[in-house]
Amino acid sequence: IVVDDESRPPAAQRNEDICHGRPGCRYLHVKRPLGAPAARNRGLAESRARYVWFMDDDDYASQRTVSDVVESLRSNPTPDSVILLPRDLVFGGVRIRHVVPVDEPNKCGRYRAPGPEVTTSCAVFLRRVLEEVGGWDERMRSLQDTGLFLRVARVATFRCLQTEPLIVDVSSPRRISTRLCSTQIGKIQFLRKHWRVLSRRRKLRYILSILLFAPAVKRFRLWAKVVSGRRRCWGPVALSPDQP
Repeated sequence: IVVDDESRPPAAQRNEDICHGRPGCRYLHVKRPLGAPAARNRGLAESRARYVWFMDDDDYASQRTVSDVVESLRSNPTPDSVILLPRDLVFGGVRIRHVVPVDEPNKCGRYRAPGPEVTTSCAVFLRRVLEEVGGWDERMRSLQDTGLFLRVARVATFRCLQTEPLIVDVSSPRRISTRLCSTQIGKIQFLRKHWRVLSRRRKLRYILSILLFAPAVKRFRLWAKVVSGRRRCWGPVALSPDQP
């Protein structure tokens, strides 16, 4: 199931044509922006499969990874479980981080304290588990995956699959992690929603990042004004033909 969140007509038509050329592929075009959490919930509502795997347009799974996931589900259909996959973070074609989740740390306590090792694109969920926890919280400005993992960890178990890593390209400037204000608002929402569950260390880490964010923004704006004022005062500098 492909949920196309507000692509313009040329791209939307191309996406639809590609989907129609593949048996069993369904295409849903959303004309108004939903955002990633709502788009995933829409895909979940349209799905009737026992297991669901969500990927964005900047996630890439190899043929071997897909085959290993399917074989694992067939040979070991553990109830109430989530399969976690290795992940490579790539920026500009360069791998900047390699994560291989392991079974032992992936218990409820991990998601209360340091948080998840991977995002939901590296997780294959039992559909019933997602329905039980209510899917993604569409009101959250950020940390939607983190909140989902925290709720899932209270009702399900995790097991890790050793296979080729899923490639996550973080080069796009439209990623939510580049929107600093939305990230901080999401942290406040996350703390209010999960305050009783989170560890003290994690609460303190989020609170400090929120408190330090506002002064940093003020200093940046002041620096930008100073630089802009200097440019207006100095004006353009004319170089002679002999100067490099």
